[in-house]
Amino acid sequence: MILEKFEKYRIVTQTNPYPFYHQGKYLEEYFYDYYVKNIDKFKTTGYEYIPVFWTELYLGGTHLLNDLQQDLNNLDKSKKYFTVSQHDDAPHQQFYPNVIHFSAGGNIPNTIPIPLVCGSIQNIKEITKDIFCSFVGSITQNIPNTWGSVSHNIRMKMLEVLVNKEEYVLKPKHWSNDIKVERQNLFIETTSRSKFTLCPRGYGATSFRLYEAMQLGSIPVYIYHNKPFIPFANKINWNDIAVLVDFKDIDNLDSILKSISNERQEHMLTNIKEIYPKYFTLEGMCDNILDSLK
Repeated sequence: MILEKFEKYRIVTQTNPYPFYHQGKYLEEYFYDYYVKNIDKFKTTGYEYIPVFWTELYLGGTHLLNDLQQDLNNLDKSKKYFTVSQHDDAPHQQFYPNVIHFSAGGNIPNTIPIPLVCGSIQNIKEITKDIFCSFVGSITQNIPNTWGSVSHNIRMKMLEVLVNKEEYVLKPKHWSNDIKVERQNLFIETTSRSKFTLCPRGYGATSFRLYEAMQLGSIPVYIYHNKPFIPFANKINWNDIAVLVDFKDIDNLDSILKSISNERQEHMLTNIKEIYPKYFTLEGMCDNILDSLK
């Protein structure tokens, strides 16, 4: 019944793919299909899904938000619910305490982290690792008092700390929705050649880049602000698959990375290959959401 009641909040608009390599359905749409296929398994958890495509709604359906709040208010308070979102600022509606939020964005408090993933990078080739560490990415505009300003400050400080260090390939560029083919190829090739890839948080608490680096055989270096937003931390030892650096320790970034032995690097890459398909693909993410509800 709830699937039909919330149908109008599952809007899909045609947009250029982001990230550039993405194909198929995005996280929220993919999870909806997974839920429908596995609805009997979800029923055994005691939780009912609030089936809203939050990202599309916030981008192109804001005229529906008042209706959505009313429908949320009318949910049966005796039942337990959950929802799944990708949008950095979702969900920011008012909910009763009996709702669990699985979030890939991380800007809203009291959410359970899930990986910020999409369709996989295709035709990956193994390349010799002749770059110690790299960053091919955007620098956001410095907008005061927003998460955008946090992202800007982290990325600018990261570049400032490393710009004159040997063994780093840094290719920053101002943010643009239009990522040219040359820039796409530069990102994939450079990341594939890198032992470590810098993954500073973006406007949201995390970044697609963490999981892109893993796919391309590079160890992600996640630079976070105050608290890391990492999914499935009760199942995964993140220190075995990534380097986690708090922004307050960014001045020590070079020494942190150069203290990691080649043997340790190989161990981390082995763990990434094992863990990635189980947790960080769209299918793996959905399986673990179901498992978490159980």
